[in-house]
Amino acid sequence: MPLQEQQEEPQLVQRRTTNGYSSPSINSSTPHSFSSSSSSASFSSSTTSTTVTTTTTTTSSTTTTPPISSEETIWYLAYGSNMCPTILTDSRKITPLETKQVRVPDYWLSFDLGGIPFSEPCFASILKKEPERMREREYAEEVHAHCRFGQAFVWDDEAEGGEGGDGAYPMELHGVVYRITLRDWELIVHSEGGWGYDVPIGYDMIHVLCIVYNTNEKVSARVLLARPKSIKPHCQPSQRYKTLLTNGARHNNLHPHYQESLARIVPYTCQTPSALRSKRMFRVFNLPLEWIFGKIIGLNKGREGKEDQIRPPFWMAWVFDKAYRFSGWTHDWVFVPVVGVSGRCLDEGEMRVMRKQIEKALDEEKEKKKEMDGTNVMEE
Repeated sequence: MPLQEQQEEPQLVQRRTTNGYSSPSINSSTPHSFSSSSSSASFSSSTTSTTVTTTTTTTSSTTTTPPISSEETIWYLAYGSNMCPTILTDSRKITPLETKQVRVPDYWLSFDLGGIPFSEPCFASILKKEPERMREREYAEEVHAHCRFGQAFVWDDEAEGGEGGDGAYPMELHGVVYRITLRDWELIVHSEGGWGYDVPIGYDMIHVLCIVYNTNEKVSARVLLARPKSIKPHCQPSQRYKTLLTNGARHNNLHPHYQESLARIVPYTCQTPSALRSKRMFRVFNLPLEWIFGKIIGLNKGREGKEDQIRPPFWMAWVFDKAYRFSGWTHDWVFVPVVGVSGRCLDEGEMRVMRKQIEKALDEEKEKKKEMDGTNVMEE
């Protein structure tokens, strides 16, 4: 059954806007800060490599595919793994009718949608800005815990305006809006956590205001808003997940500064012997959860030539919700205190090492770019 619009004029609201749990819908309750909307439901083991690739030119383009039917269409904002064609088109069998690069002035990209510790610690989300609190150091630290954990926190009390300088907050959110059919929108809803059911880890749907590159055209796009019980600050995404975001941003020619900000994400990796041992121990405990998730993914592979995808039954989503939350609680309150190793974030020493590796890779990439530019000038 297609998701229906509940109001004619979309309402822009903050994250965590409801205490109730309903199927994806436009939320009209009182806004609340620090919640998020997810963009992926893929779980796999993280890798240990650090790859940084950015572009240096930004082009605003609109990709249009002739509509194949007269179905009603909507705009959908992607800022995470769905920016990557290998996920949206290859895995989820969705071909957008139109694509535009956008920025979203009222939101930041965050990494606070809790995943499976050690494998996929978290996924991308969005965080609503609170301009009236921008001069508070405490607020900046909260934003850092949700959006940039793993990177060095920067705050300058002497900065002009008292806002902590440019390093205190992330760049505004950038992403891609796709014009898709309502059937494809349902497929996206069903492929995310909760699979469109009324479970605590499911989603509500809101509209956000997007500004198209160069033209400044305003687009109101749908986006999924995660419910509060899924939120986990102080998390780092896996290298695999980070690569999906950087590849998607490069594929869609997002602003080079935004691509660089994605390249600076410090991923979670299991490299030390103690971390690897802890991962094996936790995975043994967590096997039922991963088995259930694997079964659900097996049922939900996209259209594959059919009118609609096969959605997992409600009971399976209900069981996964309970197993997911029990697994997270056990990790946070039993496993970490006893073992002393977190499956959601690195320790401070490991973070420093990763930051140095990322900066070195960025510097090398910039040097290669300069050499290529110099070679091109000489050839001309």
